[in-house]
Amino acid sequence: GKPISLSESGRHPIHVLESFLQSVATTSEDQSKADRILRIADFLYGASAMDAAVAVLDNAEKSISRIRSQPTGRSAYLVKGSPSGRTKTAETYFCVVAGTTYCSCRSYFERCKSDPKALCKHLLALKLMPHLNVNCNQEIVTDERYATVLMERVFDKDGENF
Repeated sequence: GKPISLSESGRHPIHVLESFLQSVATTSEDQSKADRILRIADFLYGASAMDAAVAVLDNAEKSISRIRSQPTGRSAYLVKGSPSGRTKTAETYFCVVAGTTYCSCRSYFERCKSDPKALCKHLLALKLMPHLNVNCNQEIVTDERYATVLMERVFDKDGENF
């Protein structure tokens, strides 16, 4: 399906998705719940974005790691991307989905130029993950290690983003 436009609904797709996810959170854990979540996300973001997000979720235990800092409890994800034609290796992206959204991938950077609330496939997968009962690796780190991971993932060695 084609992504919903802002002018059609008057609400941004991320707000519609978050409202829907909250409303189904209290329903029973069954396959129909997962099907409804996938259908609404497909309607809001389109088949291409959903296919990419589902591909990320299909390999979540190998490709997604949640890092949580102690004692502050800040949380972020490291998501392994797809190998690109240029490098033939998969980059790992730093993603935040709590409160604000951010991903260090180029797709997110490009989409945010025109829409600050845009989601890349990594962020869409992370938004859907807890509602689809998909598990990922979990790692608890010190606040200092969390800050180091942030700096390594968001900035390259010259201190330049991308």
